[in-house]
Amino acid sequence: MNMEDLFFPSPKSIKWLGEEYLLSPNAILSVPCGDTSWDVFHDNAQAILHDLGGYPLRLERVFGGQPQVTISPSANLCSEGFQLSITRQTGICIQAADAKAAFYAVLTLARILHFRGRALPCVIVTDMPDLPTRGFVLDISRCKVPTMTTLRTLVRQLAMLRINQLQLYTEHTYAFAGHSLVWEKASPMTPNELRELDGFCQAHAIDLVPNLQSFGHMERWLCHAPYRHLAECPDGFFHELLGAHRAAGTLRPSPESLAFVASLYDAYLPNFSSQQFNIGGDEPWELGQGWSQALCATRGRRRVYLTHLSGLGKLVSERGRRMQFWADVLLEETANATMIPENAVPVIWGYDAGHPFEAQCTILARTGREYLVAPGTSSWQSFHGRLDNALQNIREAVTAARTHGARGVLITAWGDNGNHQPWWTFYPALIAGAALAWGLENNLPIANSDETAPLAQAIASVFLSDNTSAAHHILLRAKADRAFAQQIRNKSILWELLFISPEKAAALLSGIDGQEIARARRMADEAWEAQAGGGWESLFTQESSAAYALEKLALQRAKVFLDGGNCASLLPEARAAIELYQAAWLARARPGGLDESTDRITAAFVRKT
Repeated sequence: MNMEDLFFPSPKSIKWLGEEYLLSPNAILSVPCGDTSWDVFHDNAQAILHDLGGYPLRLERVFGGQPQVTISPSANLCSEGFQLSITRQTGICIQAADAKAAFYAVLTLARILHFRGRALPCVIVTDMPDLPTRGFVLDISRCKVPTMTTLRTLVRQLAMLRINQLQLYTEHTYAFAGHSLVWEKASPMTPNELRELDGFCQAHAIDLVPNLQSFGHMERWLCHAPYRHLAECPDGFFHELLGAHRAAGTLRPSPESLAFVASLYDAYLPNFSSQQFNIGGDEPWELGQGWSQALCATRGRRRVYLTHLSGLGKLVSERGRRMQFWADVLLEETANATMIPENAVPVIWGYDAGHPFEAQCTILARTGREYLVAPGTSSWQSFHGRLDNALQNIREAVTAARTHGARGVLITAWGDNGNHQPWWTFYPALIAGAALAWGLENNLPIANSDETAPLAQAIASVFLSDNTSAAHHILLRAKADRAFAQQIRNKSILWELLFISPEKAAALLSGIDGQEIARARRMADEAWEAQAGGGWESLFTQESSAAYALEKLALQRAKVFLDGGNCASLLPEARAAIELYQAAWLARARPGGLDESTDRITAAFVRKT
């Protein structure tokens, strides 16, 4: 390992002193006392250090003997900024702007200890973030709700990436009292679990921000009779973009809907210590087509939307929180930007390479209001991720955020249409996004999809117990769609080949030939064969095996279509793949939603083709 690789993310400044310092086996880490803002750091640092590898540091609030590691507050550093000095003369000295800065400095020291043992290089590291908010949004509503063990592990890993905000995207996967009809099959998060997770996040310098859809994306509620009267279109609507009829998904913008949402807030928000709250609000597709049709005709659809959004913002403020909301409707017209609800934080989202982050950030920057930018991991609707799209999307988002003064970024991992992707598909993009949000210029090499060594090293050290073989496998499979000349927006072509309807398959396959199918199969086989002797942990092998089975199934299905055959002949192979898929799912996630996810796979082989 190069000396510079001891640090991740790459810091603002490194000064090597050309010597070594030997840390005592009984080293004491002395932390500030008398300032309550440091209490969480002090109370949890020892456990965190143990989680990260059992480092030989004992904490004391006051100096005892001759501590080898000291932390002192510094008013000369910006928020979350620190300086870590390792010298023979002074030992290990950390100057930190605040408790979070001290936490990141200790994580930096822990990484050096991990790779170098007690013989530490003498060095002075100065570091601070480019963006104050560096968040991760994980979808727990599209079938897959992670176990608490999985979530705790994720929080530890996010801390290592200096992610300071986590949101669990929620539509129906919270156990609301009196609403079990909505969540009974979902294995939802419970109040006790959210409170436990909130405390665990605080200990790791992460703000667990509540996230609950409150306007659109309410399908899981409105499909049930007790809630249908709240729908904009109770009987569903014609979705022009999809060209098909869709079930009701948007609440009508009425006082009755606000009262209903307020009751959900009162049950949900007490589980969180955060002062932020993401109410969603994106994609109210059918607004103006039903209950509010006359109102939208008179006032305009966007004005009706923004008025109702202000009502939601008032509910949030009354409960002592600050509202975040997805900004897609707000940005449909430039003039709308002046109508941001008081004290609210719009979030610009876009998940394709080439998304107009630059133009949209310019619009919101002119308002003088705080806002966030949300790119995506491109992990959803795939079996391996879409690395090329993800890294370009994230580079563009973080660059625009930095250039135009955004408060920060929220890196998103969605689970659209069954959440079929392995857990590890979001690793590369999350690593790159976290690094760029911390320091754009110093970390750009890690966001280059053709320069995999730095990214593989980071994935291995944060997520895979330093197994670079497994990390390279992730990166190799994340480029699988390069086998095909054509690409599909927002999904992997391999995923589409498994789930596309027979009626639409001909159009897709008109741009694919047998050689591309053979090349994709060869790439998948070679990647799987390369894992032999790689020392992968059993869980990673299990998930990779399931992904490989689904990829092969997708390519077999495509070949059957090209040959004019019937996909029902592949049903035995589909059932075998599903068995692998179910076992891999249950290793990290709860059973709720699994049947729905696997039913989508089965349906591709039992309908007439």
